[in-house]
Amino acid sequence: MRPLILALACTLLTAAEPEAVRADLAARAAALDAAGQQAVPGADGWWFLTRELRSYGRGEFWGDAAAAIQPAAKEADPLACLLSVQAQAAKSGVALLLVPVPGKLVVHPDRLAPPLTLAAGERPDAQHRRFFATLREQGFQVLDLADDFNALRAAGTDPFCHQDTHWSPAGLRLAAERIAAVVKSQPWHAATPKVAPVGSDLAVAVRGDLARIGEPDGTTTEALTVRQVRLGADFVVADPASPLVVIGDSHCLIYDHPLLLTEHAGLTQQLAELTGVVPDTVAEMAGGINTPRSTLRRRKDNLAGKKCLVWVFAARSLTESDEGWKTIPMVR
Repeated sequence: MRPLILALACTLLTAAEPEAVRADLAARAAALDAAGQQAVPGADGWWFLTRELRSYGRGEFWGDAAAAIQPAAKEADPLACLLSVQAQAAKSGVALLLVPVPGKLVVHPDRLAPPLTLAAGERPDAQHRRFFATLREQGFQVLDLADDFNALRAAGTDPFCHQDTHWSPAGLRLAAERIAAVVKSQPWHAATPKVAPVGSDLAVAVRGDLARIGEPDGTTTEALTVRQVRLGADFVVADPASPLVVIGDSHCLIYDHPLLLTEHAGLTQQLAELTGVVPDTVAEMAGGINTPRSTLRRRKDNLAGKKCLVWVFAARSLTESDEGWKTIPMVR
């Protein structure tokens, strides 16, 4: 693994121009794919997902351009899918909030090996930000956390795990605070009975998914402090009857799943503590684009009782969804 990284360092030139950065990431991802490397080590114990580099190395990926970008053969366009979800939410009177979680290289480009060199204030996700602007023009509310995460890092706290794909507990908490602010601004929230969960910190030592992929025989761990949340004597668990429903991928489950580092400290718990409303959480570890919406469809209730739908997914899924972006009728 290390010789490939050194070769990349010697042969690839980073630059401040966005197109040059995109081309650099595309070249790195192609070399890693050719070597069969799903995870790549960076500097100082950091790890990155090859798919993430590939995603930020893409060009325009929506509309007519989608078919040539997505690995899926059908229903490749994320914009068409999201417009369908928007129409269904509007039909049911449900507010929709999109939370595409930025990749860790957007906040930590200097931790790649070799590091990306960006102009002051520049980010390596120009195409993704263009897509978010397109969504906002279509009336979507999109929560782009990259600037918040960069500010958190500047204050001395890493918003992402070193060894894992996902946000750190601090990054999760900041994302929950931003989501909670939107939820609490909506009229239904004031009229909804509240609960009063209580959080407490717990120190854990974990070995993240990227380290496990990149070094299966490795033993190094990462120290994290998670915030577990209880309601009375019991830990908070998702409430299917809640007016707030959170759907998505493993970002909704990290720190609250036996296979995802620890339990009772995930997005469900943080939102419950911050909003006083325990959310209904419908998430899937490896199928967060389509499976949660299929689950809601199988309920056959047309989102009855729901007031706000928060869709949290890794931004890389916009270009790297193996199953595509299916049109799924949650509401009929």
